[in-house]
Amino acid sequence: MLAGKSNPPLQAVRIQSRDLDDRIDWLIDEIQRGKRDPYIRKLAGQILSKKNPDGSWVVPERNWEAEAVAVFDYVRNNVRYTRDIEQVELYQRPARSLEIGIGDCDDLTILLASLLQAVGYPVKLRVIGMKGQRVYSHIYLLVGLPPHAPAHWMPLDPSRPEPPGWELPENQRGLLKDFYVEDY
Repeated sequence: MLAGKSNPPLQAVRIQSRDLDDRIDWLIDEIQRGKRDPYIRKLAGQILSKKNPDGSWVVPERNWEAEAVAVFDYVRNNVRYTRDIEQVELYQRPARSLEIGIGDCDDLTILLASLLQAVGYPVKLRVIGMKGQRVYSHIYLLVGLPPHAPAHWMPLDPSRPEPPGWELPENQRGLLKDFYVEDY
């Protein structure tokens, strides 16, 4: 977390619509706001600008995958996956997830996408449902590598204990829908 932050208390938001597109639109709006938040951009810069004792960068410049993984690791190591309030679907803004240190898959996705976009990475949101189910039940993101002309979209799911690049195998997934996070 960043020291010296003195904003008023942050609030979680409850979305009333059950429509997937409405919910995704709200998440994308929050990612757009998050990536422009000076607090989020500063944090992304701090994650990537750490130096070794010899003065070299911990994450080498222009090593796109290493940068994306460093941001992913930061989110995974600093915000604990925790389920929402019983029978209430909440969506948290990125700074709120950092402030309280917990969030579910959508909260972690909003935070991770905001941090990555704040330092120039394109992202897509991937929403899935389990095989045999008719509802979407999980969200994570795909980051475009290299960021200026993506040839590969690497899955990043900070709500799971698996490494970067992991996603639920196709034979266990049913529904799948991707949403590109475009700017306003």
